[in-house]
Amino acid sequence: MSDIATSDWAKVYLQTRSPSLFDGVIKLHLVYNTGAAFGIGEHHEWLVELAEVLIIVVLWLLLRSTSLVGRIGFALAIGGGVGNLVVRWTGPDGPLRSPVIDWIHLSFYPTTFNLADIALRLGIVVVIVGVILDARRRPILARSHQPIETVATSQSVLPTHGTTQPSKE
Repeated sequence: MSDIATSDWAKVYLQTRSPSLFDGVIKLHLVYNTGAAFGIGEHHEWLVELAEVLIIVVLWLLLRSTSLVGRIGFALAIGGGVGNLVVRWTGPDGPLRSPVIDWIHLSFYPTTFNLADIALRLGIVVVIVGVILDARRRPILARSHQPIETVATSQSVLPTHGTTQPSKE
């Protein structure tokens, strides 16, 4: 919803101006983007929309198979993808033909983007962090889940972790 609202705002406010913030580090600049990230697929809106739908479905399927951090990342990425898709489907040129409205440009970044793009990219970073955290945790979990064997002694049964001890008889 915030992407739709800010895109509508940008179409009106940035139509005739391009303000700069923080000594030109951030420039608010109106761009109609018919492609995906970095202009990939430009002027092939239907292909970009099809790819977006497929990616959203795959992310949705992966959402449940990861840790909390990964699920947060997938949710951000899905939200960003859906935000851009809604703008494309409800735009003035109609479904399969409408561009997204990009309006944020950083002096050190090559393309102009919008809030949905921020959510999408942030989501990807969070998923990567989740995968790294999961990989670091896995060896610890693998060691703590070794099978417990029992050893009988003359007085009781003692649990051991992966090793057997001779009885003292």
